Amino acid sequence: VFSERTLKRPDGSLIQIEMHTKMMPDLTYQSFFRDVTTRKQTEEILRNSEEKYKSLVENTSDIIWETNTQGLYTYVSPQIETILGYTPEEALGKSPYDFISDEMLDKISALKEDAKEITNPFYLLVNQFKHRDSGRVYFETSGVPINDNEGKLLGYRGVSRDITKRYLAEKEVHKLSLVVEQSPNSIIITNLAGIMEYVNPAACSISGYTMEELTGRNPSMLSSGTTPSET
Repeated sequence: VFSERTLKRPDGSLIQIEMHTKMMPDLTYQSFFRDVTTRKQTEEILRNSEEKYKSLVENTSDIIWETNTQGLYTYVSPQIETILGYTPEEALGKSPYDFISDEMLDKISALKEDAKEITNPFYLLVNQFKHRDSGRVYFETSGVPINDNEGKLLGYRGVSRDITKRYLAEKEVHKLSLVVEQSPNSIIITNLAGIMEYVNPAACSISGYTMEELTGRNPSMLSSGTTPSET
């Protein structure tokens, strides 16, 4: 018979023991026990660590995930439902490619076979995923390989962050920057002190100055009688 008990020592301290008891041929009982206090304490520490890790994973705003060597999800944190509309259970056994948008998938399909051979960490990969309601979500994903004690690849573990707002804002800024850069009109941006911080190519072409000659100076230099003016 196996049992676990708490044993009180003469000094009043308590230890955890495992006891094995068996009946002998003469109908007496023989018991063996060993001190498992340290092991129990270690198990408690690990259990508390696992609970803290689980709480951290489940409460972060990012999606935490793990895949096997085939690239199929073996774990996905609950945030996938908030961000993409799919439950973790619906994602298990599927590949990230099942969620990547069709237009993005066309661009990366040629890389899928090569990706199977990758065994190095990867960082800040940007992909467009499909939301359950047909919307689009931009993710920034990083991952590291999971290896066994012999270095054999078991899969990947990583995090995917929703950067949709930032991505669209940066895209809009880029679009506006192109408009400014390509405008045929002179565009000058100054700081509060009236010092030029930016001039577009048209301003340089019209004034005859280079961007380096104009930035850091006051626009009044363009109004002197000996300088071509454009305000």
